Amino acid sequence: MNFKLALAAAAMAAAVSVSSVAQAGIITFDAQGLTGPSYADEASAQNVTVSTTIGDVVFRGGAILTDEASLPADETSTYYTSFALSGGVDAITITFPQAISNFFLNVYNGQVYPDTFTVADNVGNSNTVTLPSNSDGGVSLVSFPAAGTVVTISTSDTSSFDFSIDNIGFDQATPSAAPEPSTWILLLAGLGGVGLILRRAKSGLGFGMKPNVAS
Repeated sequence: MNFKLALAAAAMAAAVSVSSVAQAGIITFDAQGLTGPSYADEASAQNVTVSTTIGDVVFRGGAILTDEASLPADETSTYYTSFALSGGVDAITITFPQAISNFFLNVYNGQVYPDTFTVADNVGNSNTVTLPSNSDGGVSLVSFPAAGTVVTISTSDTSSFDFSIDNIGFDQATPSAAPEPSTWILLLAGLGGVGLILRRAKSGLGFGMKPNVAS
């Protein structure tokens, strides 16, 4: 009985976690079914609109790249910009339909040298980080207590920048690492396993056990 109760409690806790994340909002471009070329010179600037629980969130100043060439830190779809792609505008902007609380994302430096990035909202909150080159990892989870409706990601290298973003989160606490879609898949698979255990327990079966059959 205690074993069944423990499994039920674990299932409920996991379900609450999934629900709260979905309501708060984490945007991954793969989960949205967005794909693009792997090479930047094959991409054209595009605004991207993503539907969330608070309304449409709009990304401007970049383009979707998938398995971006020379970016080993992220082989999924990212929102990318560079000096050549944006016509020299050194920023990606994210516009929300209402004021948000807290913000985080992964920033990927695509250059072969370190670069400094500032993530800021339109009411004066910001965070600045320096990332190593793409060959040295070149990625950081950047977070700050945002309170505005527009977040801008810009670089100090205004003449030759090259960077991408992914795993954008808002209205929730910053995790230790921004999760990829595979994280949710594994969690849901785990919940399915818990459900199977509970069904077997309810029917009097355990793993490796045969049903009781009256003689």
